[in-house]
Amino acid sequence: MATSHRRCSAFLQQGEQLHMNIQVPHNDYLAEEAASKVAEQSLPHVNTGFVSRTKVTLEYGELKLAQTFVRRQWEPADENTWAGLLEFAKALGVVPLKPTSQKKVVRCLSDLCMAVRRSPDGLIAWQTGSAELIGPPYGQEIAMQVKKGLEDKGLITVEQKSAKSKELARIYQVDRSICSPDYKFKQHKDWHPVEVRSPKTKVGGKTVGGSPLGRARFVGQIEPFEQQMYRLNKAMGAYPLRSDDGHAFIGCRRIFNNGSLLSGGRVYGDWQGLPEVQRLQLRIGGEPVCEIDIKACYLAIAYIQFGKGKLPEDDPYSSVRFVKECCEPERRMQLRTACKLLVVAYLGKQGELTKYPRAKKHKGGDRAISFKTRFDLDHNADFYMNQIKEAHPALVAQKAYGDDLMYRESSIVVDAMMTLLGLGVISYPVHDCLIVPLSYKEKAVEVLSDTMRDHLGFVPAMDVAYLDHHGQKVETTISVQGEVGPQGRQQHSRVILDWGLSEDFDLIEDWDEVRENTEYLVTPNTSQEPIRL
Repeated sequence: MATSHRRCSAFLQQGEQLHMNIQVPHNDYLAEEAASKVAEQSLPHVNTGFVSRTKVTLEYGELKLAQTFVRRQWEPADENTWAGLLEFAKALGVVPLKPTSQKKVVRCLSDLCMAVRRSPDGLIAWQTGSAELIGPPYGQEIAMQVKKGLEDKGLITVEQKSAKSKELARIYQVDRSICSPDYKFKQHKDWHPVEVRSPKTKVGGKTVGGSPLGRARFVGQIEPFEQQMYRLNKAMGAYPLRSDDGHAFIGCRRIFNNGSLLSGGRVYGDWQGLPEVQRLQLRIGGEPVCEIDIKACYLAIAYIQFGKGKLPEDDPYSSVRFVKECCEPERRMQLRTACKLLVVAYLGKQGELTKYPRAKKHKGGDRAISFKTRFDLDHNADFYMNQIKEAHPALVAQKAYGDDLMYRESSIVVDAMMTLLGLGVISYPVHDCLIVPLSYKEKAVEVLSDTMRDHLGFVPAMDVAYLDHHGQKVETTISVQGEVGPQGRQQHSRVILDWGLSEDFDLIEDWDEVRENTEYLVTPNTSQEPIRL
């Protein structure tokens, strides 16, 4: 344990304040084995600058974004941690008489401690609604009792109120000293890394639904997905995605939508909320990383799903007339961005886009700026959408087919991650992109190419980005030539498309850390040494 960590008391006496001057501990995992050796490469030290992130919205102005959510998956890994948390619970006045209820309280406090360790600034989201707390390991009553005890002692305060209709989670500021750096945690057997959420609908102008559904209804179907995520999480536990200041991003979970294992299915993790420049400063096993991004992934899948073959060019947005006919480079890039956003909105709305996305209030501004004004557009949305459909007729079939493109994308990414894992390469997803150790760049490109060829019958272009030895971003585009194979035309699974898009607030999809079949201990560790295998 780092000597700079001062041991803090986990026990509260009535009226006594906890120490505030301890260094925030970082979680690490002790792993017994992994598949391959990651060699250390030199890269200049860069400051990742983990500061409180914000978003500016139309209704609420500037909002703070939580670094992590409290998730029900942890319990003490040793007797010392168990005794400390039980004593802490007594000081909070929330220890039930029944041993089974005591276990629930201690697990709740364990989840809070792990959320605190994962949050550099102490800002967390803690969802305590009955819909979020169904089934084991504890329910809403226990969570509310623990939270009230913490609030009464001044150890947790509301930093930002919630607004369910706008998908705003309540944000809390937590006294990070509540978690002793000596505490160790493991994942209990009641945690599952795959979640299926109910469909979202509009009722009286409010969004309802989107809540986790009970796992029991998916028994017999969900297990293969869970086994994939268990393996990926175990590997991430051995090879954390780590910043130079010691903060570790470890583990993920997969979320399906619309009550179906054929809808959505993206893999989510905390690192996805970082800007690209910060993600490129991270390391895996002490080694610098690169990002491999599938260009125009949704559009590429739409072409295949709707029987139109492969994309006609590597950059399909630049072929749209209002982009192509612009001669001024900066304006052309601006129009290309507008084109891309319109395509994504169109696909997300199942071909029902008849007007521009809603106006947004951008950071530093005092009023909302409409999409049309932001991109200096002269015509209505139909004018530009007609030109997009003219360049890409595959989009016309979107309403008729209603295939879930997000599910197709997530299947490609997860399959590629599993193949890489079998080759001893750890990867971290960012939707249609993978973060891998830089030394495995060529292998990852090869695996992604093979996976997309299996799913689509062809390989869309990929952008590869990394930092050079001067900390400057290097980006190249890889184009793989070839015709469309038959397998790309045989994947038409009819499912309901509903991405649950929020136009005013990007809800941070949270993640869970590592579940192991064996008991790996979670302990504070700021070591920057690469993992040797």
